[in-house]
Amino acid sequence: MISILCLALFYYSNKRIDGIYVKVIEINNYNNGKDFIRDSQKIVKIENQKIVSYHFDYSESNDFYVIGNIIKQELNFDEIGYLNYNIKAVNKDSLVLTTNGINKQKKVFLRLPDSLKNSSNFKNKLLDKSFKLVSEYGIDTVHFNENFLLNKIPLGIEKKWGITSLTYDTIDNFQILNTGMSRFFIIKENNNRVFLYLPSFDKTFKQVELIEIQVDKSKIRETIENHLKYKNVW
Repeated sequence: MISILCLALFYYSNKRIDGIYVKVIEINNYNNGKDFIRDSQKIVKIENQKIVSYHFDYSESNDFYVIGNIIKQELNFDEIGYLNYNIKAVNKDSLVLTTNGINKQKKVFLRLPDSLKNSSNFKNKLLDKSFKLVSEYGIDTVHFNENFLLNKIPLGIEKKWGITSLTYDTIDNFQILNTGMSRFFIIKENNNRVFLYLPSFDKTFKQVELIEIQVDKSKIRETIENHLKYKNVW
């Protein structure tokens, strides 16, 4: 009877943290010094005693199990074995983990809600198109390429196209844009309008509406060509 109860508690302990998360902030304290805060984003899937980290063009998986409020994550280093995380808080919206010892860490994860899932793939709807982005931060202009995200940036008295890398990922029906700035955007269509949702350190998703516009694509091609030329030089 006791063993059955222990198995039930073990199953519940693991199931309560299952989900897909974005790490929105990481706080490190080395040798009791000043807190070092990073707005560091990473997609993490926790399911069936597996932690899978999605990083740009690769992913890595680690086994784990939960004892009480401690996650024991198996590492790929034989000399270390396991890394212990304390579950400081877990609910339907977020997960907060901490570590003890000399180098203390606090990691805050925002759970991706099912309401942001999509049944269709938006990649083809974005490729080689330009959009006006409308949000609480103002209005911006972007262009989606197969491998790059271009955005208008102020440069002197005019705006020119800036460029960063871009990948399109699908994780359990979440459509995710991953930029070279370590930023993740979740794409969602609502009433025939397309929105991007940016996970924020205040544990909310900032909404950005995409409105398609027409731009001079010769400048975009020139920006991409110059970027590739410069990249090949290095």
